[in-house]
Amino acid sequence: MKTLSSFRKENTARRRKSKIDKFKKDVIFLKNDFFSVKQILNFLKINDIEITRQALYKFLKKHENEKYEKKETSKALRAFLKDNEGKGRKSELYDYRDEIQALYDNKYKVEQIQEFLLQNKVKISITAIYNFLKKLKNTTEQNKSSFIKEKMQTPNSNNSNGKKEISKSMAAFMNRNQEIIEK
Repeated sequence: MKTLSSFRKENTARRRKSKIDKFKKDVIFLKNDFFSVKQILNFLKINDIEITRQALYKFLKKHENEKYEKKETSKALRAFLKDNEGKGRKSELYDYRDEIQALYDNKYKVEQIQEFLLQNKVKISITAIYNFLKKLKNTTEQNKSSFIKEKMQTPNSNNSNGKKEISKSMAAFMNRNQEIIEK
């Protein structure tokens, strides 16, 4: 007589493969690079894979913590990116995402982040900043600390002890706010 565990080992359930599995890395890369669901569906449609929005949402939810680099993607995706570069709707905050995340992680208020953006000639509402932070949190939850360190800071060649420095505009902003706090 067989035990339940031996039966399970011998008769492993066969998972039905999703149509998207062929382009799994590409789809996840597109989502992490702030492409919309509509754009991802268009990419899949170009590659003869037609699925519903709901199926794509389910797939993305299942793989939300995975990340892939551009070099790991297919030739089809690289061609798609070449043809569709700049067509996506990007927030003005996208260029400042590293600084915004770093300020928020360092306990700066959203109003202070808005002030920093105004100093960089980006006029945006507090609500938009909150929404952007929420989106950043959802896409970078797993690698939050490494994401900030790698993207925002660069090695200081003049510094022999290996410390890193931040962007000049952000350093000036943080120093000015620290002086205000100390007064």
